[in-house]
Amino acid sequence: MHSCRIHLRAADIDALGHVNNVVFVQYLHEARDRLLATADSDHWHVVVAAHKITFQRPLVLGQRSVDVVTTTDRIGTASFALHHEICAGDNVYLTAVSTLVTIEDDGPKALTAAQRHFLEQHLSREP
Repeated sequence: MHSCRIHLRAADIDALGHVNNVVFVQYLHEARDRLLATADSDHWHVVVAAHKITFQRPLVLGQRSVDVVTTTDRIGTASFALHHEICAGDNVYLTAVSTLVTIEDDGPKALTAAQRHFLEQHLSREP
């Protein structure tokens, strides 16, 4: 499990006083970058193949920061999925699964043994 704190900015808020839905994807991107930066393996060249996002409740400007908790959901040959939860205390604002593909110049590239080991260390322990 990896957790990172993200501080809300006034620019994240839409006209209704909520964090804009597009901004949540930026939070996921930031959390993923911070997670992969902790790896002692090769540099990660990844593209996002898919996001499945479930909005749980509105996030408003009064909340100063949120935590993005990330675990590995699935490990494939050249792809992997990360499960994210954006929360503050007991309030869950969003859950998401992001599918990523490791790439080279000519297309998908198999995960290295070091990358696979890193992802295994963050596997979700939930059934």
